[in-house]
Amino acid sequence: MDAALDAELGLLVDQPFFTVRDEAAVNDLVYVNKCLRDHFTKDYLGVAFVQGGILAVKVRGQDVGSVWFCPYDDARDQDGWSVQERVERLLLPCGADFDAFLQRLAGNPPELETVANLMVDGGFARAVPVEG
Repeated sequence: MDAALDAELGLLVDQPFFTVRDEAAVNDLVYVNKCLRDHFTKDYLGVAFVQGGILAVKVRGQDVGSVWFCPYDDARDQDGWSVQERVERLLLPCGADFDAFLQRLAGNPPELETVANLMVDGGFARAVPVEG
């Protein structure tokens, strides 16, 4: 699978989207969304983990079908906020629908390789051969 970048939001899509499974698993749509109740109201369905956060689709209320990004470790987050407050204050719009979201992404941007090489050169990471 190739990676894609939304440079404006700083999110990197590099993992498969959630699926529906017979058993609970870390990428099962139902299981994961039960675990995300502290991140999203039931108006949103988490669809993928991405570098930097979680992608969700609005499934109820206004703007059904719109795509949203919930960043991890957002400095704006405050202790004591309800889930509704977090949704209202922290979610970032990614597109009016999934097509609009996909159009924002840059597939396999050369900057990713540049950053990866700098990380290796600086001793912060090591190169791992990829087969396939």
